[in-house]
Amino acid sequence: MPTSKNTLTFFKNIFFITSISASIIISIFIAIPPDPTHYFQSSIQKENMLQEIMPPRIIIYGGSNVAFGIDSELIQQELGLPVVNLGLHAGLGVVPLQGIQNAIQRGDVIVISLEYEIITNENFTDGTLLQLADWLEASQQNTQYLINPVSELPSIYLIILQNKINRQTNTFLAGKINRGVYSGENFNSNGDMIGHLDIPSKPPDTIKSTAYPTTVTQEDAYIFLEEFNQHALSAGAQVFLEMPASRETNCNATGFQNIKIFYEILLEKTTIPILTPLDQVCLPDKYFFDTVYHLNTHGRQIRTERIISGLRENMPSLFAP
Repeated sequence: MPTSKNTLTFFKNIFFITSISASIIISIFIAIPPDPTHYFQSSIQKENMLQEIMPPRIIIYGGSNVAFGIDSELIQQELGLPVVNLGLHAGLGVVPLQGIQNAIQRGDVIVISLEYEIITNENFTDGTLLQLADWLEASQQNTQYLINPVSELPSIYLIILQNKINRQTNTFLAGKINRGVYSGENFNSNGDMIGHLDIPSKPPDTIKSTAYPTTVTQEDAYIFLEEFNQHALSAGAQVFLEMPASRETNCNATGFQNIKIFYEILLEKTTIPILTPLDQVCLPDKYFFDTVYHLNTHGRQIRTERIISGLRENMPSLFAP
């Protein structure tokens, strides 16, 4: 009997400690809201645009190469359709495309521009935990789009909890966090990042000159893209691929032949047309703002004009000059 009593007491204590711990964790989640200036807070605005702007629309998705590198207002002006820029971060991989897929309607035109890592590195294809955690803290409804929710959610919620505690501590010690260009408040009404447009670019020699990861590919990304395309076509929409903003120095380090092979594999493994002419994939270094994917004001305009030209060429009946 004493043994049974001790066992019962032990489990009662465990239950009490677990309940208290869970209550503390839940209280922290509720008491510390998402940072309204966080870069990923813009995802809420972007999701609202996707729901509120009626088709036909031009929807552009990718990582930060799309967020920083598209002038949606110019596309709207030239092509006459509203533009929704859903670009955020390469670390989200293809996960947000699940949400876009659910929202596709007849007449939509979807342009997908994925950083090389998303297609060649399986750790990026399904999203990285750190970026997924930031994204889900801003909008927890997006948990439904995770590729591997059962295995990922425990780690993601742990990261969110740690982020909340760190952010609250830093705010208490140093005051309001200054995110500079990388603030969610620096996106315009189309979802374009504009906080960098009036700021001088970093000197070209301070931006890393490493090769783009083009030579290793994994099948899941192509399968996902092709399934997405078939779903869009069945819904009466059209999908195009746009090569990511690619910097000349990094293209040289990669080797043009490797970029050409990457380009050709995209065409071989999906039925999605590519807007970007192969000889226009790489842009001069002077058009990049602060990373190998982020275009500055001039680079953004050149790339946007390239997209406009590509859409007109591929859909002449819809986008005649």
